[in-house]
Amino acid sequence: MEEKEELKEPYKRIRFLEDFVKADIPYIFLKTPSETHTVLEFVHYCSDDILIDYSIYQWDCADGLKRLEFGDNRKFFKKVNQKEFTNLIREDAESTSPEAFLKWVNRKIETEFNSSAYKPFIIFSHNLHLFMEEAFILQYLKNLKTKFLACKHPPVLIALSSKGSLNKELESEFVYIDMGKNYRTKESISVFLSEYLIDRGVTIPEEDFEKIVENSVGLDIFECETIYSISFQRKGKLDPNDVLKEKINLINKYAFLEYVKHSITEKDVGGLENFKNWIKKRKILFKEKPVGLKPPKGVLLLGVPGTGKSLSAKYVSSVLEVPLIRVDVGQLFNKWVGETEANVQKMISVVESIGACVLWFDEIEKSLSPKVSSGDSGVSRRVFSRILTWFQEKTLPIFIFATANRVEELPPEFIRKGRFDEIFFVDIPNREERFQIFKVYLKEMLREEDIDYLASISEGFVGSDIEYIVEEAKLTAFQEKTDISVELIEEIMKSVPRSSENLDIQAIRKMCLGRFRPASYVSSYLSS
Repeated sequence: MEEKEELKEPYKRIRFLEDFVKADIPYIFLKTPSETHTVLEFVHYCSDDILIDYSIYQWDCADGLKRLEFGDNRKFFKKVNQKEFTNLIREDAESTSPEAFLKWVNRKIETEFNSSAYKPFIIFSHNLHLFMEEAFILQYLKNLKTKFLACKHPPVLIALSSKGSLNKELESEFVYIDMGKNYRTKESISVFLSEYLIDRGVTIPEEDFEKIVENSVGLDIFECETIYSISFQRKGKLDPNDVLKEKINLINKYAFLEYVKHSITEKDVGGLENFKNWIKKRKILFKEKPVGLKPPKGVLLLGVPGTGKSLSAKYVSSVLEVPLIRVDVGQLFNKWVGETEANVQKMISVVESIGACVLWFDEIEKSLSPKVSSGDSGVSRRVFSRILTWFQEKTLPIFIFATANRVEELPPEFIRKGRFDEIFFVDIPNREERFQIFKVYLKEMLREEDIDYLASISEGFVGSDIEYIVEEAKLTAFQEKTDISVELIEEIMKSVPRSSENLDIQAIRKMCLGRFRPASYVSSYLSS
């Protein structure tokens, strides 16, 4: 058995649960992706002494009460005889009733506690939490726990759920165990994939095996089984891309998360050389984790709107070679009490289950500023506090990428030293950067000396301004059936206001210049 325990993930999962049972914990709330599978896994992989020392039952409101029985070299649950059930509780009631079920548990303890034949029992109850809002059920559970604890070896009630939560009145009565993460580890997925392929008599190249496992991280093994089966059905083989598509679906089903698909490379990002070199230098820390060196936690980009902060998020994802996930902080907020905090926790849970990624908070000051917090009964501050704590304590390779335009609206503790690895200020682009930006958008439509001329006359324009000017020139050239020319771009440039003349932008620059590390080697456009 010990050898199996080292080799098979299911043994490890069930030993973990067994520790709580053997510690005489009377009430356990067990969250698991698949209630049925977890019960069957427990019965199949639990220690022999559990099967000897405990009677094992299962209850749900559809099939009622069942008892684990043995026969023909197999273990199975058989429904408890209705007469046996009613005789014990001394009333005519179906075992599907949660009230009758709890009365049965109560009577079983009362009649067997002082008997020499007393044997502790384990009951797996499915979705019992759905009935805990009723005063009778709530109080009955509290009273039952007292009787459980009076036994030298108390029974164990394991309340199973895939998505639910406990009534707050009962939270302190139950020990909470989240088994979901035990079905999502890279090791458990690798073991499951090996067994899946063996069961089907299929072999695949080692490279494909590793890619499938990598793409499966973030899914549980039950989701993996569905995806693998669909892939086999459609293509007659396991396709790593099918798994990746399902991971994207997992992220996108939440309104506050978005998987951002892109093909951005370094040549698509003009300027910001200081920032780009900083990211490239830290790639080795993120991917290889050298001993003695800490992996990067994240970066905050502050500054002028339209200067490529959002584009930089895609660039970071490309350099680190991990998915980019955008968080819509506004969608985290909900009008119902407690739902916002629950959304934040769900966001953290989903992102951690996915593993290595860039988590992008765009214009974060719009949701986490003190101005917002002052009018929402403190919800924003609590969300802000929870996110900050997670920023600081997370150990997984999740790189936080946050952007903000208005630094004065950010809480001071958000930008204190050490919260992020670095805070960069993105200024209005200088001449060299404008040259690079024009070059990206014109894509060899003009000679370099022409692009250099455009860079020299475009002082005060930001990247979004240049993009607009070039797109307008392309549209005009198409309508007039002519080629893009310097003269055409220069003419359109005259009708576009320069961002440097915007009073808000001037205020942003004044607040950030000299205070934060410049994203460009020469920050101020005035130096061009």
